[in-house]
Amino acid sequence: MFYLGTLLVAGCYLLAEQLTGCYLLAEQLTGCYLLAEQVTGCYLLAEQVTGCYLLAKQVAGYYLLAEKVTSCYLLAAAACYLLAKEVAGCNLQ
Repeated sequence: MFYLGTLLVAGCYLLAEQLTGCYLLAEQLTGCYLLAEQVTGCYLLAEQVTGCYLLAKQVAGYYLLAEKVTSCYLLAAAACYLLAKEVAGCNLQ
């Protein structure tokens, strides 16, 4: 038997959430980093917005994953989630 919800791989838990018919895998590592992966034809792509790079996917009303944005660091860890926030000079649409 296999489990669709949680997989245990090399001591890390791969948590899968269903997002509009697609699956989002979040890998929980030692520092509680969430790494988004490409699953079943769904892509989490980094888009360049006015000189700002952003990995954005709206899940349950908030944004996951944020990258370094033109001298602005958008990192906020809360319950092992990285939330994207607006910073002055960076427009995140």
